[in-house]
Amino acid sequence: MRHLLGSAIIACSVIVSTSVFADPKLFNAELKGISRDKMRTVLAGTAVKPIREEDQYWVDKYNANGVLEGATDLNFAYTSNGQFAYAEYKFPAFVNTGKILEVANLVASKYGQPSQRSGNTNVGEASFTWNFKNGMAIVVYRGWPDSTTYLQIKDKASYSKMKAEMDAQDKKQLQQKAKQQQAAF
Repeated sequence: MRHLLGSAIIACSVIVSTSVFADPKLFNAELKGISRDKMRTVLAGTAVKPIREEDQYWVDKYNANGVLEGATDLNFAYTSNGQFAYAEYKFPAFVNTGKILEVANLVASKYGQPSQRSGNTNVGEASFTWNFKNGMAIVVYRGWPDSTTYLQIKDKASYSKMKAEMDAQDKKQLQQKAKQQQAAF
């Protein structure tokens, strides 16, 4: 019983732990608080090829072929005032359930073991999360049945702000559409 209790305490401490490694960066740029304009300048000096960089969209899209092995897409999302919310690599994995472990091991080689794990890597949804003291997180995740894997680096506060702004925008657009069509029914 004592051994079981000790294991439970260790398991709980792993789930809530934060990384002792350096805060996450992309292309040597500190992501916490970086602006859209500054990130675009950083990306201009890399092998990343822009697909769409337009301020009226929440997300800038890039071709990541040749930048990070196995990744095809790299998206950067921002709040309405242009603050970094997240960056996300896409790793297509046609019927390759092991892709999530490959990507998680890549992240672990730089940032140590994840703070949290969930799901079954052999079948179904699964994720690995690294939490950082500065409010950033790295999440490697996969949905199901598509085994495509994503590596997301996010500023948790800015990400929440962006999601709330997107929800408010969607609600406003829906209300405007309903008002425009109100006379038709």
